[in-house]
Amino acid sequence: ARLLKALKRLRAGFYSGPDWMELPEIAGFEKGYRSPTVMIFVWIFALLGRILSPTGILLSGLTMAIAMYSTILPKNNVVMLLFALLSLYALDFVGGWIFKPKLKIKRTLPERVRAGSELELRYVVSNLRRLPALDIALDPGLPSRALQLAGAEPSLAHVPGHGETLALTTRMLAPKRGVFTLPKPLAESAFPFSVVKSSCRAGESQTLIAHPAFTDLESRRMPGGPRLQKMGLAAVSKVGESMEFHGCREFRTGDDPRKIHWVGTARTGEPIVKEFQEERLNRVALVLDTHCHHASGIVTRLIDAKADAANLAAFETAVSLTAAIAAHLAKDEFIIDLFATGAKTWHFRGGRSLAQLDDLLDILACVEPTFDEPFKE
Repeated sequence: ARLLKALKRLRAGFYSGPDWMELPEIAGFEKGYRSPTVMIFVWIFALLGRILSPTGILLSGLTMAIAMYSTILPKNNVVMLLFALLSLYALDFVGGWIFKPKLKIKRTLPERVRAGSELELRYVVSNLRRLPALDIALDPGLPSRALQLAGAEPSLAHVPGHGETLALTTRMLAPKRGVFTLPKPLAESAFPFSVVKSSCRAGESQTLIAHPAFTDLESRRMPGGPRLQKMGLAAVSKVGESMEFHGCREFRTGDDPRKIHWVGTARTGEPIVKEFQEERLNRVALVLDTHCHHASGIVTRLIDAKADAANLAAFETAVSLTAAIAAHLAKDEFIIDLFATGAKTWHFRGGRSLAQLDDLLDILACVEPTFDEPFKE
């Protein structure tokens, strides 16, 4: 049983791919299908990128070509170049192993951000070794779908040993909406010759929620009143609310004596009671149609790629407009029922004490387009 569980975890880890590298945008990956052959190449490429720098990868190709040429002509002078390249790799590996970084990294970023805006990433790096950490690059493989570099690259030329701590900040751009998982902070060192890399991972993975980008609405025209609020007025949260004072009137048979207004009674000489009315809350249904036209067939999609891009852009515009309306309604005393309709219908209620605006925008950050015809469902 333990062996089967271990094999299942190994299989799940293999198909999920290396978390320090962004998976390629290949047809099928978006729907959850992972080809074993493609995943093998992804893992090979990721491990090469973890061990070798871009310069090292280019030199490795040159080294393999020279090695193959040397096997054909073993007495050629090019063999000396092969030994020189292998010596470079060996020296760089030994130097990197001696000064291999062992760091404690704390990465701080906001939990929520609006798509298209910049945010600040802050790193606090502590060296856990006596030897200094040299030529450190932080998080070189952050997913570009989640964050793109907008400032200086987060790097440190020198981190002193004996538990010394350094801090640095950088600016990042959130290009699109969505919920993204940032892998554990990664520190890489290409010291001394920038051919072979040594790395360490520390800290915790984090989640970034990018809300849809929208422009705040200045005004709206929307009908209201009890005529349009026939259902569900009492089915809202009453935490912290009470009956609203409406006025005073003369006492009538059957009135609650606890509501007698004694000041008015003493002034008029007749029993006066306080009158209350129930506070009414308006409810608004906000419906987002997630159906998006999509060309069927790979050939058709390749030919009509611009039309597909335009349809997706129109869908993103609809999501942004929905977010703008929800943000404007949340400023007033409204109960908002958000419906995202497609192959499935998602319902979320917010407003007042039920939920905050961030909860509504979190839902809109997760909404995906539906390409199948939803009317049959």
